[in-house]
Amino acid sequence: MLADSLPFVKEWKYNQIFTHEYNVGFHQPKGDSCDKCAEFKAIPSNLRTPEQIAVNKKHEDGKEAVRAQRHDDVAITDPKTLVVSFDLENVFALSRTTVSSAFYKCKLNVYNLTAFVNRTKEPFCAVWTETTAGRSGNDLASAIIHLLEAITSRHSDTNSLILWSDSCVPQNRNQILSYALQLFIDTNKSIQKIIHRYCEPGHSSIQDVDTLHSNIEGAIKGLEIFSPLTLIRLLTKLNPAGKEMYVRILKSADFKDYKSLAHCGQYEKVGYASVSELTYTASDVRTLKVRRCMSKSEAQSFTVLKMVYLRGKKLKPLAQPKQLPEHSELKKKKADDLRSLLKYMDGANRIYMENIVKNAT
Repeated sequence: MLADSLPFVKEWKYNQIFTHEYNVGFHQPKGDSCDKCAEFKAIPSNLRTPEQIAVNKKHEDGKEAVRAQRHDDVAITDPKTLVVSFDLENVFALSRTTVSSAFYKCKLNVYNLTAFVNRTKEPFCAVWTETTAGRSGNDLASAIIHLLEAITSRHSDTNSLILWSDSCVPQNRNQILSYALQLFIDTNKSIQKIIHRYCEPGHSSIQDVDTLHSNIEGAIKGLEIFSPLTLIRLLTKLNPAGKEMYVRILKSADFKDYKSLAHCGQYEKVGYASVSELTYTASDVRTLKVRRCMSKSEAQSFTVLKMVYLRGKKLKPLAQPKQLPEHSELKKKKADDLRSLLKYMDGANRIYMENIVKNAT
């Protein structure tokens, strides 16, 4: 066919034709836009109802309140208080390679939960694969607790934590993470208070973590990464803000079943979907203080766990979670695709990926 004999056209030629002959530009969006803001903006101003205007004003007020609170938190200089932001990075699909046949192959999903300590500018990463765990509430709570343990072990004089995250209910804003944080305070006697603040939905206020994710993506762009081993090596070489990055691969033993224990509590009264801030205290670890809007100072208190006493009227510690069952193995199609790429890998990467796929059904 004639088309098969024609040379490929370079990208610059497409740009030249569309921008000069059709006046069509190529633009990379700066970031995700807020669904609520976009929906309200699409309504003609003369057709907006009082109810829609009121809902949008509440949303805008919430955004500004979060921004102001975030500004105040970042300015904290108390050496015993740490402000920690965390977020789950976009999934790494490995192997990343220039081998043409790999483009159509199923990839291994690798997750990276990143935390950033504002005052010290320290970055932390907890990495795991889909064969170890997923992105459920239990999985995220386990990874968050792992990072908090790593952070507080470096800063043993810390007695207060202020956490910032997005407002994703299944991952960050739920009873599973609440129980995990209550247990963290109950077992870590140096921590007296944890305040967990959530960004207004659609408006991220944790730019430091977003910047860290951008640095990671920029550092690995165009590189061949056959397995998590190479990814870990690249991450450990990063020094954002001149600070060495803490990087750990989480194993099955690191993931705990907080959900089963949370189901024994009375968390339904909290109403997580509308929560802006949760406060946990060592003095009353079974009670949560809840704020629905950061612009208002009042907080509601909910006792979500029963008080059980031992002999001598000593309060019984919170129950420890069991390890989660081993995560499901890879499906045969994905395992076969990964096996087909083994011949392109060096020794260490090949051994690692062989162990990943050897038990696949």
